[in-house]
Amino acid sequence: MGLELIGDDGLVIAFEPNPETYRWLRSNIELNRARNIRALPYALGDSISIARLYIPRSNVEASSLIKDHLTKNQIGNLGLVKYYDVPVVTLDHVLSRSRHFSVRLLTA
Repeated sequence: MGLELIGDDGLVIAFEPNPETYRWLRSNIELNRARNIRALPYALGDSISIARLYIPRSNVEASSLIKDHLTKNQIGNLGLVKYYDVPVVTLDHVLSRSRHFSVRLLTA
């Protein structure tokens, strides 16, 4: 869907701070021969830093930089299985290093 919106000259930048999920993402990009997708192994934030990414036991997609989102939520305790210390960057930082200046955001 995203590739159709950007056309041949556009670029999709995907941010995935979880190292395991990042490998899956890169593999899918290669498998689909998507030339205009860049996967970056960073979390996005309001400043450049290192943050702890908490990985739940039952659903890797629910990973969060905020521990309470996994342990104290409406669903209940998702259980933590591990964590990674991940780089956090700002979107401005990434875009300042890109030749693409027209930005459209599409979130999943």
